[in-house]
Amino acid sequence: MQTKGDFFLIFLVSLCESQYIAMNITMKHYLQTALLCLVFLSSVHAQHIALDPTFKPNGLTVGSITQMALQADGKIIIIGNFTQYDGIEAKGIARIHSNGRIDTSFKTGLGFMVGINHLPHTIHIQNNGKILIGGRFNSYNTSYAINIVRLNQDGSTDTSFNATQVSGFNDGKGNVYCIKTQPDGKIIAGGNFAISDKFESWNLVRFNADGTLDKTFSLIGGSHAPAAVKINNGSANVTDLAIQEDGKIILVGNFTKYNLLTVNHLIRLNADGTIDSSFNKGSGANQIIQSVTLQKDGKILLSGWFDSFDGKKRTSMARLHSSGVLDTSFVPDITQCGNFCVMKHKSLPDGRILNSSNWLVLNQNGSKDTTLWQETFFEYGSITDVLDQPDGKILVSGYFGNYQGTSTPRILRFEAQAVGLPDNESNYLPFEIWPNPMQNDTEIRFEKPITNATLLLRNVLGENMLTLKQISGTSIRIERRLIPEGIYFLSIESGHSTGTQKLIVVD
Repeated sequence: MQTKGDFFLIFLVSLCESQYIAMNITMKHYLQTALLCLVFLSSVHAQHIALDPTFKPNGLTVGSITQMALQADGKIIIIGNFTQYDGIEAKGIARIHSNGRIDTSFKTGLGFMVGINHLPHTIHIQNNGKILIGGRFNSYNTSYAINIVRLNQDGSTDTSFNATQVSGFNDGKGNVYCIKTQPDGKIIAGGNFAISDKFESWNLVRFNADGTLDKTFSLIGGSHAPAAVKINNGSANVTDLAIQEDGKIILVGNFTKYNLLTVNHLIRLNADGTIDSSFNKGSGANQIIQSVTLQKDGKILLSGWFDSFDGKKRTSMARLHSSGVLDTSFVPDITQCGNFCVMKHKSLPDGRILNSSNWLVLNQNGSKDTTLWQETFFEYGSITDVLDQPDGKILVSGYFGNYQGTSTPRILRFEAQAVGLPDNESNYLPFEIWPNPMQNDTEIRFEKPITNATLLLRNVLGENMLTLKQISGTSIRIERRLIPEGIYFLSIESGHSTGTQKLIVVD
Protein backbone atom coordinates (compact mmCIF):
# COMPACT_ATOMS: atom_id res chain seq x y z
CA MET A 1 0.00 0.00 0.00
CA GLN A 2 1.39 3.38 -1.00
CA THR A 3 1.56 6.04 1.65
CA LYS A 4 1.13 9.76 1.26
CA GLY A 5 4.93 9.99 1.21
CA ASP A 6 5.05 7.51 -1.72
CA PHE A 7 2.44 9.43 -3.73
CA PHE A 8 4.26 12.65 -3.01
CA LEU A 9 7.58 11.27 -4.24
CA ILE A 10 5.92 10.06 -7.47
CA PHE A 11 4.34 13.47 -7.89
CA LEU A 12 7.60 15.29 -7.17
CA VAL A 13 9.58 13.23 -9.64
CA SER A 14 7.04 13.95 -12.36
CA LEU A 15 7.13 17.60 -11.33
CA CYS A 16 10.89 17.65 -11.68
CA GLU A 17 10.63 16.13 -15.16
CA SER A 18 7.98 18.52 -16.42
CA GLN A 19 8.84 21.82 -18.11
CA TYR A 20 6.21 23.98 -16.41
CA ILE A 21 4.94 25.23 -19.80
CA ALA A 22 1.45 25.94 -18.51
CA MET A 23 2.90 28.06 -15.72
CA ASN A 24 5.12 30.12 -18.06
CA ILE A 25 8.20 29.47 -15.93
CA THR A 26 11.40 30.55 -17.61
CA MET A 27 14.27 28.14 -18.30
CA LYS A 28 16.19 29.72 -15.40
CA HIS A 29 13.33 29.01 -13.04
CA TYR A 30 12.98 25.47 -14.40
CA LEU A 31 16.67 24.72 -13.76
CA GLN A 32 16.46 26.25 -10.29
CA THR A 33 13.39 24.17 -9.45
CA ALA A 34 14.97 21.01 -10.88
CA LEU A 35 18.03 21.59 -8.70
CA LEU A 36 15.80 22.03 -5.66
CA CYS A 37 14.07 18.77 -6.55
CA LEU A 38 17.41 17.00 -6.53
CA VAL A 39 18.22 18.52 -3.16
CA PHE A 40 14.89 17.29 -1.85
CA LEU A 41 15.29 13.78 -3.25
CA SER A 42 18.68 13.46 -1.53
CA SER A 43 17.25 14.82 1.73
CA VAL A 44 13.84 13.19 1.82
CA HIS A 45 14.73 11.40 5.03
CA ALA A 46 16.05 14.56 6.75
CA GLN A 47 15.32 14.62 10.45
CA HIS A 48 15.53 16.91 13.43
CA ILE A 49 15.82 15.99 17.08
CA ALA A 50 13.22 16.67 19.75
CA LEU A 51 12.62 15.54 23.30
CA ASP A 52 11.05 12.09 23.49
CA PRO A 53 7.76 12.64 25.38
CA THR A 54 7.53 8.92 26.26
CA PHE A 55 10.65 9.17 28.45
CA LYS A 56 9.39 10.82 31.61
CA PRO A 57 10.50 10.01 35.16
CA ASN A 58 8.02 11.22 37.79
CA GLY A 59 10.57 12.71 40.18
CA LEU A 60 13.80 14.67 39.95
CA THR A 61 17.28 13.24 40.44
CA VAL A 62 19.12 14.40 43.57
CA GLY A 63 22.72 14.62 42.36
CA SER A 64 24.29 14.00 38.96
CA ILE A 65 24.46 11.05 36.57
CA THR A 66 27.98 10.38 35.33
CA GLN A 67 27.53 7.40 33.02
CA MET A 68 24.90 5.12 31.49
CA ALA A 69 24.85 1.61 30.03
CA LEU A 70 22.20 -0.13 27.97
CA GLN A 71 21.24 -3.72 28.77
CA ALA A 72 20.19 -6.22 26.12
CA ASP A 73 16.56 -5.98 27.30
CA GLY A 74 16.50 -2.21 26.71
CA LYS A 75 16.74 -1.22 30.37
CA ILE A 76 19.27 1.45 31.30
CA ILE A 77 21.70 1.38 34.21
CA ILE A 78 22.84 4.75 35.51
CA ILE A 79 25.62 5.60 37.98
CA GLY A 80 26.74 8.85 39.60
CA ASN A 81 26.74 10.78 42.84
CA PHE A 82 22.95 10.87 43.11
CA THR A 83 21.11 9.73 46.22
CA GLN A 84 17.61 9.71 44.74
CA TYR A 85 16.11 8.98 41.33
CA ASP A 86 12.46 9.21 40.28
CA GLY A 87 11.53 10.15 43.83
CA ILE A 88 13.00 6.90 45.22
CA GLU A 89 16.20 6.49 47.22
CA ALA A 90 19.01 5.21 45.02
CA LYS A 91 22.60 5.65 46.13
CA GLY A 92 24.94 5.99 43.20
CA ILE A 93 23.29 3.39 40.99
CA ALA A 94 19.84 2.61 39.60
CA ARG A 95 18.20 0.82 36.72
CA ILE A 96 15.43 2.44 34.74
CA HIS A 97 12.82 1.22 32.29
CA SER A 98 12.69 2.48 28.71
CA ASN A 99 10.09 5.07 29.79
CA GLY A 100 12.50 6.61 32.34
CA ARG A 101 10.81 5.20 35.46
CA ILE A 102 12.96 3.45 38.05
CA ASP A 103 13.08 -0.34 38.00
CA THR A 104 12.41 -1.39 41.59
CA SER A 105 13.29 -5.03 40.81
CA PHE A 106 16.96 -3.98 40.59
CA LYS A 107 18.02 -4.58 44.19
CA THR A 108 21.03 -2.41 45.09
CA GLY A 109 20.36 -2.12 48.82
CA LEU A 110 22.69 0.47 50.35
CA GLY A 111 24.33 1.03 46.97
CA PHE A 112 27.46 3.17 47.03
CA MET A 113 28.27 5.61 49.82
CA VAL A 114 28.54 8.57 47.45
CA GLY A 115 30.19 11.84 48.41
CA ILE A 116 32.90 14.27 47.37
CA ASN A 117 35.60 11.59 47.52
CA HIS A 118 33.46 8.52 46.78
CA LEU A 119 31.84 8.05 43.40
CA PRO A 120 31.23 5.27 40.84
CA HIS A 121 32.81 6.58 37.61
CA THR A 122 32.41 3.93 34.95
CA ILE A 123 30.14 1.03 34.02
CA HIS A 124 30.70 -1.85 31.64
CA ILE A 125 28.21 -4.63 30.84
CA GLN A 126 29.86 -7.91 29.88
CA ASN A 127 28.55 -10.26 27.21
CA ASN A 128 27.06 -12.51 29.88
CA GLY A 129 25.02 -9.60 31.23
CA LYS A 130 27.05 -9.08 34.38
CA ILE A 131 27.78 -5.49 35.33
CA LEU A 132 31.24 -4.12 36.15
CA ILE A 133 31.40 -0.85 38.09
CA GLY A 134 34.60 1.11 38.65
CA GLY A 135 35.29 4.31 40.53
CA ARG A 136 36.41 5.40 43.96
CA PHE A 137 34.63 3.49 46.72
CA ASN A 138 35.29 0.90 49.41
CA SER A 139 31.92 -0.85 49.60
CA TYR A 140 28.80 -1.76 47.66
CA ASN A 141 25.59 -2.53 49.52
CA THR A 142 26.87 -4.64 52.42
CA SER A 143 29.91 -5.99 50.54
CA TYR A 144 33.52 -4.91 50.86
CA ALA A 145 34.68 -3.67 47.44
CA ILE A 146 37.67 -1.50 46.57
CA ASN A 147 37.17 0.62 43.46
CA ILE A 148 35.83 -2.23 41.33
CA VAL A 149 32.87 -4.57 41.79
CA ARG A 150 30.82 -6.88 39.60
CA LEU A 151 27.05 -7.21 39.92
CA ASN A 152 24.61 -9.85 38.81
CA GLN A 153 21.77 -8.80 36.54
CA ASP A 154 19.45 -8.31 39.51
CA GLY A 155 21.81 -5.80 41.17
CA SER A 156 23.25 -8.18 43.77
CA THR A 157 27.00 -8.54 44.27
CA ASP A 158 28.63 -11.21 42.11
CA THR A 159 30.63 -13.09 44.74
CA SER A 160 32.47 -15.08 42.03
CA PHE A 161 34.42 -11.89 41.21
CA ASN A 162 36.72 -10.90 44.05
CA ALA A 163 39.22 -8.12 43.42
CA THR A 164 39.55 -7.30 47.12
CA GLN A 165 42.48 -9.71 47.33
CA VAL A 166 44.49 -7.36 45.10
CA SER A 167 46.32 -5.19 47.61
CA GLY A 168 46.72 -1.57 46.63
CA PHE A 169 44.37 0.66 44.70
CA ASN A 170 45.88 3.16 47.18
CA ASP A 171 43.73 1.50 49.84
CA GLY A 172 40.61 2.92 48.27
CA LYS A 173 42.07 6.36 47.56
CA GLY A 174 42.58 5.84 43.83
CA ASN A 175 40.07 5.97 40.97
CA VAL A 176 39.04 3.59 38.20
CA TYR A 177 37.91 5.62 35.19
CA CYS A 178 37.45 2.94 32.51
CA ILE A 179 36.83 -0.81 32.24
CA LYS A 180 36.67 -3.09 29.21
CA THR A 181 36.59 -6.86 28.70
CA GLN A 182 38.97 -8.57 26.28
CA PRO A 183 37.69 -11.34 23.98
CA ASP A 184 39.25 -13.97 26.27
CA GLY A 185 37.21 -12.69 29.24
CA LYS A 186 40.05 -10.90 30.97
CA ILE A 187 39.27 -7.41 32.27
CA ILE A 188 41.34 -4.26 31.66
CA ALA A 189 40.92 -1.35 34.08
CA GLY A 190 42.51 2.08 33.81
CA GLY A 191 42.50 5.10 36.07
CA ASN A 192 44.61 6.73 38.74
CA PHE A 193 45.72 4.12 41.26
CA ALA A 194 48.66 2.06 42.48
CA ILE A 195 48.76 -1.67 43.06
CA SER A 196 51.31 -3.46 45.20
CA ASP A 197 51.27 -7.24 45.08
CA LYS A 198 54.96 -8.23 45.23
CA PHE A 199 55.38 -5.89 42.27
CA GLU A 200 54.02 -2.48 41.34
CA SER A 201 51.53 -1.32 38.77
CA TRP A 202 50.42 2.23 38.12
CA ASN A 203 47.10 3.24 36.57
CA LEU A 204 46.60 0.12 34.43
CA VAL A 205 45.81 -3.43 35.45
CA ARG A 206 44.40 -6.62 34.03
CA PHE A 207 42.23 -8.98 36.05
CA ASN A 208 41.39 -12.57 35.35
CA ALA A 209 37.69 -13.30 34.92
CA ASP A 210 37.39 -14.08 38.64
CA GLY A 211 38.93 -10.77 39.75
CA THR A 212 42.38 -12.08 40.61
CA LEU A 213 45.35 -10.09 39.34
CA ASP A 214 46.75 -11.24 35.99
CA LYS A 215 50.50 -11.09 36.57
CA THR A 216 51.29 -12.15 33.00
CA PHE A 217 50.18 -8.76 31.67
CA SER A 218 53.04 -6.84 30.04
CA LEU A 219 56.16 -8.97 30.30
CA ILE A 220 58.52 -6.23 29.18
CA GLY A 221 61.94 -7.45 28.19
CA GLY A 222 61.44 -10.68 30.10
CA SER A 223 60.82 -8.75 33.32
CA HIS A 224 57.78 -9.51 35.41
CA ALA A 225 57.13 -5.81 35.98
CA PRO A 226 53.61 -5.00 34.82
CA ALA A 227 52.55 -2.03 32.75
CA ALA A 228 53.36 1.31 34.38
CA VAL A 229 51.68 4.47 33.20
CA LYS A 230 52.89 7.69 34.82
CA ILE A 231 54.28 11.09 33.97
CA ASN A 232 57.68 12.28 35.12
CA ASN A 233 56.51 14.19 38.17
CA GLY A 234 54.32 11.46 39.64
CA SER A 235 50.56 11.09 39.36
CA ALA A 236 48.83 10.48 36.03
CA ASN A 237 45.68 8.74 34.87
CA VAL A 238 44.16 6.65 32.12
CA THR A 239 40.81 8.28 31.33
CA ASP A 240 39.52 5.90 28.65
CA LEU A 241 40.45 2.79 26.71
CA ALA A 242 39.24 0.86 23.69
CA ILE A 243 39.87 -2.73 22.63
CA GLN A 244 40.12 -3.49 18.93
CA GLU A 245 38.77 -6.65 17.30
CA ASP A 246 42.33 -7.98 17.08
CA GLY A 247 42.70 -7.58 20.86
CA LYS A 248 44.98 -4.56 20.78
CA ILE A 249 44.37 -1.97 23.50
CA ILE A 250 44.27 1.81 22.98
CA LEU A 251 44.87 3.94 26.08
CA VAL A 252 44.28 7.69 26.40
CA GLY A 253 44.54 10.08 29.32
CA ASN A 254 46.69 12.47 31.29
CA PHE A 255 50.06 10.79 30.88
CA THR A 256 53.15 11.49 28.83
CA LYS A 257 55.14 8.30 29.37
CA TYR A 258 54.55 4.57 29.30
CA ASN A 259 57.38 2.63 30.94
CA LEU A 260 59.78 5.54 30.28
CA LEU A 261 58.72 5.82 26.62
CA THR A 262 57.33 9.26 25.70
CA VAL A 263 53.83 8.73 24.29
CA ASN A 264 51.96 12.03 24.91
CA HIS A 265 48.53 10.93 26.11
CA LEU A 266 48.03 8.04 23.69
CA ILE A 267 49.45 4.55 23.21
CA ARG A 268 48.41 1.24 21.69
CA LEU A 269 49.37 -2.03 23.33
CA ASN A 270 49.33 -5.57 22.07
CA ALA A 271 46.86 -7.91 23.73
CA ASP A 272 49.54 -9.01 26.23
CA GLY A 273 50.32 -5.44 27.32
CA THR A 274 53.52 -4.97 25.36
CA ILE A 275 53.89 -1.80 23.30
CA ASP A 276 52.61 -1.98 19.73
CA SER A 277 55.55 -0.48 17.82
CA SER A 278 53.52 -0.39 14.56
CA PHE A 279 51.26 2.36 15.94
CA ASN A 280 52.58 5.56 14.35
CA LYS A 281 50.93 8.57 15.97
CA GLY A 282 53.83 11.00 15.60
CA SER A 283 54.18 13.45 18.47
CA GLY A 284 50.66 12.73 19.77
CA ALA A 285 48.44 15.29 21.51
CA ASN A 286 49.71 18.39 23.28
CA GLN A 287 47.17 18.08 26.13
CA ILE A 288 44.90 15.53 27.82
CA ILE A 289 42.83 13.11 25.73
CA GLN A 290 39.62 12.24 27.56
CA SER A 291 37.85 9.70 25.36
CA VAL A 292 38.51 7.28 22.52
CA THR A 293 36.06 5.51 20.19
CA LEU A 294 36.63 2.98 17.44
CA GLN A 295 34.59 3.68 14.32
CA LYS A 296 33.11 0.89 12.23
CA ASP A 297 35.73 1.51 9.52
CA GLY A 298 38.56 1.00 12.04
CA LYS A 299 39.44 4.66 12.40
CA ILE A 300 40.10 6.02 15.89
CA LEU A 301 38.21 9.06 17.19
CA LEU A 302 39.73 11.11 20.02
CA SER A 303 38.45 14.03 22.08
CA GLY A 304 39.90 16.03 24.93
CA TRP A 305 41.48 19.32 25.95
CA PHE A 306 44.18 19.38 23.27
CA ASP A 307 44.40 21.87 20.43
CA SER A 308 46.96 20.09 18.26
CA PHE A 309 47.85 16.53 17.32
CA ASP A 310 51.18 15.51 15.78
CA GLY A 311 51.96 19.20 15.34
CA LYS A 312 48.78 19.94 13.35
CA LYS A 313 45.94 22.09 14.63
CA ARG A 314 43.05 19.99 15.90
CA THR A 315 40.73 21.62 18.40
CA SER A 316 39.43 19.18 21.02
CA MET A 317 38.92 16.36 18.51
CA ALA A 318 41.04 14.34 16.09
CA ARG A 319 40.61 11.21 14.04
CA LEU A 320 43.36 8.72 13.27
CA HIS A 321 43.72 5.96 10.73
CA SER A 322 44.06 2.47 12.22
CA SER A 323 47.82 2.86 11.80
CA GLY A 324 47.83 5.83 14.18
CA VAL A 325 48.48 8.42 11.48
CA LEU A 326 46.31 11.55 11.66
CA ASP A 327 43.33 11.50 9.31
CA THR A 328 43.67 14.84 7.51
CA SER A 329 40.19 14.52 5.96
CA PHE A 330 38.64 15.15 9.41
CA VAL A 331 38.95 18.77 10.58
CA PRO A 332 36.48 19.40 13.44
CA ASP A 333 34.61 22.70 13.31
CA ILE A 334 34.35 23.22 17.07
CA THR A 335 35.72 25.62 19.68
CA GLN A 336 38.11 24.85 22.51
CA CYS A 337 36.34 23.08 25.33
CA GLY A 338 38.47 24.28 28.27
CA ASN A 339 40.07 22.40 31.13
CA PHE A 340 36.95 21.89 33.23
CA CYS A 341 34.45 20.42 30.79
CA VAL A 342 33.72 16.77 30.19
CA MET A 343 34.79 16.02 26.64
CA LYS A 344 33.06 12.99 25.17
CA HIS A 345 31.74 11.95 21.81
CA LYS A 346 29.58 9.27 20.27
CA SER A 347 29.54 7.90 16.75
CA LEU A 348 25.92 7.93 15.62
CA PRO A 349 24.56 4.99 13.58
CA ASP A 350 24.66 7.00 10.34
CA GLY A 351 28.37 7.86 10.77
CA ARG A 352 27.93 11.35 12.14
CA ILE A 353 29.54 12.31 15.43
CA LEU A 354 27.87 13.82 18.48
CA ASN A 355 30.21 15.99 20.54
CA SER A 356 28.82 16.17 24.08
CA SER A 357 30.63 19.20 25.52
CA ASN A 358 29.82 21.53 22.65
CA TRP A 359 26.55 19.66 21.96
CA LEU A 360 27.25 19.60 18.27
CA VAL A 361 26.76 17.05 15.54
CA LEU A 362 29.61 16.76 13.07
CA ASN A 363 29.65 15.24 9.62
CA GLN A 364 32.29 12.66 8.80
CA ASN A 365 34.62 15.40 7.57
CA GLY A 366 34.25 17.36 10.82
CA SER A 367 31.95 20.09 9.51
CA LYS A 368 28.92 21.08 11.57
CA ASP A 369 25.67 19.34 10.82
CA THR A 370 22.71 21.52 11.77
CA THR A 371 20.14 18.87 10.86
CA LEU A 372 19.69 17.71 14.45
CA TRP A 373 20.07 20.49 17.00
CA GLN A 374 19.71 24.19 16.28
CA GLU A 375 19.92 25.38 19.90
CA THR A 376 20.50 23.50 23.13
CA PHE A 377 18.61 25.56 25.72
CA PHE A 378 20.35 23.91 28.67
CA GLU A 379 20.05 26.37 31.53
CA TYR A 380 23.34 25.43 33.25
CA GLY A 381 25.67 22.55 34.04
CA SER A 382 27.31 19.95 31.84
CA ILE A 383 26.68 16.77 29.88
CA THR A 384 28.70 13.82 31.18
CA ASP A 385 27.54 11.02 28.89
CA VAL A 386 25.60 10.33 25.71
CA LEU A 387 24.23 6.94 24.72
CA ASP A 388 22.66 6.02 21.40
CA GLN A 389 20.01 3.29 21.44
CA PRO A 390 19.48 0.73 18.65
CA ASP A 391 16.20 2.48 17.71
CA GLY A 392 18.11 5.71 16.98
CA LYS A 393 17.03 7.53 20.14
CA ILE A 394 19.75 9.27 22.12
CA LEU A 395 20.07 9.43 25.90
CA VAL A 396 21.85 12.36 27.53
CA SER A 397 22.91 12.49 31.18
CA GLY A 398 24.84 14.83 33.44
CA TYR A 399 24.24 17.68 35.79
CA PHE A 400 22.15 20.32 34.09
CA GLY A 401 19.15 22.49 34.81
CA ASN A 402 16.09 23.19 32.74
CA TYR A 403 15.98 22.22 29.09
CA GLN A 404 13.89 24.62 27.00
CA GLY A 405 12.14 25.80 30.17
CA THR A 406 11.29 22.31 31.42
CA SER A 407 12.88 20.91 34.59
CA THR A 408 14.98 17.81 34.00
CA PRO A 409 15.83 14.71 36.08
CA ARG A 410 19.52 14.86 34.95
CA ILE A 411 18.68 12.51 32.10
CA LEU A 412 16.81 13.16 28.86
CA ARG A 413 16.06 11.20 25.73
CA PHE A 414 15.87 12.69 22.27
CA GLU A 415 14.31 11.19 19.17
CA ALA A 416 14.66 11.90 15.49
CA GLN A 417 11.51 13.25 13.87
CA ALA A 418 10.99 13.05 10.14
CA VAL A 419 10.78 16.39 8.36
CA GLY A 420 8.98 15.03 5.30
CA LEU A 421 5.43 13.88 4.77
CA PRO A 422 3.82 11.59 7.39
CA ASP A 423 3.23 7.96 6.42
CA ASN A 424 0.47 7.45 8.95
CA GLU A 425 -3.03 8.42 7.79
CA SER A 426 -4.51 8.59 11.32
CA ASN A 427 -5.00 12.09 12.75
CA TYR A 428 -3.96 13.59 9.42
CA LEU A 429 -5.15 17.16 8.85
CA PRO A 430 -5.94 17.69 5.13
CA PHE A 431 -5.35 21.04 3.42
CA GLU A 432 -4.26 22.40 0.04
CA ILE A 433 -1.74 25.05 -0.98
CA TRP A 434 -2.47 27.21 -4.02
CA PRO A 435 -0.55 28.16 -6.02
CA ASN A 436 2.29 25.72 -5.54
CA PRO A 437 5.07 26.24 -6.70
CA MET A 438 4.83 29.68 -5.15
CA GLN A 439 6.06 32.82 -6.91
CA ASN A 440 3.84 35.37 -5.21
CA ASP A 441 1.60 35.14 -2.16
CA THR A 442 -0.08 31.79 -1.69
CA GLU A 443 -3.15 30.55 0.18
CA ILE A 444 -3.63 27.54 2.45
CA ARG A 445 -7.20 26.18 2.40
CA PHE A 446 -8.66 23.74 4.95
CA GLU A 447 -11.44 21.24 4.32
CA LYS A 448 -12.94 22.07 7.73
CA PRO A 449 -12.54 25.17 9.93
CA ILE A 450 -9.61 24.99 12.36
CA THR A 451 -9.13 26.70 15.72
CA ASN A 452 -5.96 27.85 17.48
CA ALA A 453 -3.65 25.97 15.10
CA THR A 454 0.11 26.41 14.57
CA LEU A 455 1.94 26.60 11.24
CA LEU A 456 5.56 25.44 10.99
CA LEU A 457 7.66 25.84 7.85
CA ARG A 458 10.92 23.87 7.70
CA ASN A 459 13.55 23.51 5.01
CA VAL A 460 14.85 20.12 3.86
CA LEU A 461 17.49 20.16 6.61
CA GLY A 462 14.85 20.45 9.30
CA GLU A 463 15.60 24.08 10.14
CA ASN A 464 12.56 26.05 11.20
CA MET A 465 12.03 29.02 8.84
CA LEU A 466 8.62 30.34 9.88
CA THR A 467 6.17 29.87 12.76
CA LEU A 468 2.62 31.23 12.87
CA LYS A 469 0.40 30.59 15.89
CA GLN A 470 -3.28 30.89 16.80
CA ILE A 471 -4.51 30.26 13.26
CA SER A 472 -8.28 29.90 12.90
CA GLY A 473 -10.79 29.73 10.06
CA THR A 474 -10.90 27.99 6.69
CA SER A 475 -7.86 29.61 5.04
CA ILE A 476 -4.67 31.58 5.65
CA ARG A 477 -2.56 33.67 3.30
CA ILE A 478 1.27 33.38 3.27
CA GLU A 479 3.26 36.36 2.01
CA ARG A 480 6.02 35.58 -0.50
CA ARG A 481 8.39 38.11 1.07
CA LEU A 482 8.59 35.97 4.21
CA ILE A 483 10.10 32.95 2.46
CA PRO A 484 13.28 32.73 0.36
CA GLU A 485 13.51 30.50 -2.70
CA GLY A 486 13.71 26.81 -1.87
CA ILE A 487 11.85 23.60 -1.03
CA TYR A 488 10.01 23.42 2.28
CA PHE A 489 7.74 21.24 4.36
CA LEU A 490 4.71 23.12 5.66
CA SER A 491 3.02 21.58 8.69
CA ILE A 492 -0.24 22.55 10.35
CA GLU A 493 -0.88 21.34 13.91
CA SER A 494 -4.41 21.64 15.27
CA GLY A 495 -5.28 19.76 18.43
CA HIS A 496 -4.30 16.12 17.92
CA SER A 497 -4.25 16.44 14.11
CA THR A 498 -1.26 17.31 11.95
CA GLY A 499 -0.88 17.76 8.22
CA THR A 500 2.31 18.25 6.21
CA GLN A 501 2.78 19.15 2.55
CA LYS A 502 5.64 20.26 0.36
CA LEU A 503 5.95 23.87 -0.74
CA ILE A 504 8.24 24.93 -3.60
CA VAL A 505 9.17 28.61 -3.72
CA VAL A 506 10.68 30.10 -6.91
CA ASP A 507 11.63 33.64 -7.90
